[in-house]
Amino acid sequence: MGKSEVGKPRSARDWTELDVATGLRVLALYGGNASKASRALIAEGRPIPESTLLSWRNEKYAVQYEDLVYEMRQAIGQKVSDESMEIAAKASEVESALIAATQANLHDIPAKDLAKAALNMAQIKRTNIESARLLRNEPTQIMETRSVNDSLEELKALGVIDVEAVEEE
Repeated sequence: MGKSEVGKPRSARDWTELDVATGLRVLALYGGNASKASRALIAEGRPIPESTLLSWRNEKYAVQYEDLVYEMRQAIGQKVSDESMEIAAKASEVESALIAATQANLHDIPAKDLAKAALNMAQIKRTNIESARLLRNEPTQIMETRSVNDSLEELKALGVIDVEAVEEE
């Protein structure tokens, strides 16, 4: 299998640029697992030994391999993000249709179910607002932080504590 002639192993100079590029790409697709990548390459008719892939990944083409992994992660992340936005848009359309149907049939909803329907609509609205903020890189939570001294000063200003008495203890 990784031999160029009968019984003769391939030398480093026998690997083409396409062999290297394909080997690194498949290795990256298999998360750096040289054993699995080698088996996949053999199945594709490009027998590159595990040891060669390891050498390429760890030494000879380490920078190219890491660059390729980074590029692949970026591309995959972008694809997932795009698909998520598409799904969110479709979900929004369905949600709008359900809200319209509920509104149109409001008089048919039993009184005992109105509170539940109102709660569901409020939850839908909250979820959509949070999702929109997240997708727009806007904060989904606003948290205030204060130092201990700020808190003590506020409590003193409110007359809740006597800071001098606390400091003397």
